[in-house]
Amino acid sequence: MKPPYHGGCECCAIRYTIRSTPIVVYACHCTICQTQSGSAFGMAMRIPMESFSLTRGALKIFRRTADSGQVFTNSFCPDCGTRIHHQADRSPGQISLKPGTLDDTSWLHPSHHVFLRSAQKWVVIPEDAQGFETVPEDRSWLRGGLTDRQQWDSLHRSARLVARWQCCHSPAILRQQMVRSWIGSAKAPQE
Repeated sequence: MKPPYHGGCECCAIRYTIRSTPIVVYACHCTICQTQSGSAFGMAMRIPMESFSLTRGALKIFRRTADSGQVFTNSFCPDCGTRIHHQADRSPGQISLKPGTLDDTSWLHPSHHVFLRSAQKWVVIPEDAQGFETVPEDRSWLRGGLTDRQQWDSLHRSARLVARWQCCHSPAILRQQMVRSWIGSAKAPQE
């Protein structure tokens, strides 16, 4: 889905517009996100701060310091309490929107799952998602880049595709396929 995206809080006192595509959509299974979301995990959609604008209402904030020392500024509707986004002090210029507040959530698909060490045992992580016990040291994925693992997987996938293409499209293979096709289409002689 292409921007702009629109969303708001549960009571509609807060409305917003986002004018850029997400940097990344991820799920966090830490106990703080479980408490904040009232669910098994929290989701976040990382976006450039300048692409977010309020179209109705004003947000209230509170700050929380994580065990790592990082400070999170959390923004929510002062009327219904719906969390809209948070900003980590170590990620200037970006906010993590709570994507469940979007009007259309049908296209959301988290590419990463973090803090799996505290994930509920019944949660199944999709095969196409990257999973991490905590937050990986390589945080390039939070800025839109690929992690070292993703680069390796992508390189491996590309190498397998090239090898498969070369195998199936070499002149000898193509000749064999043509001969098989010709033999298969030839009619047996009539007696």
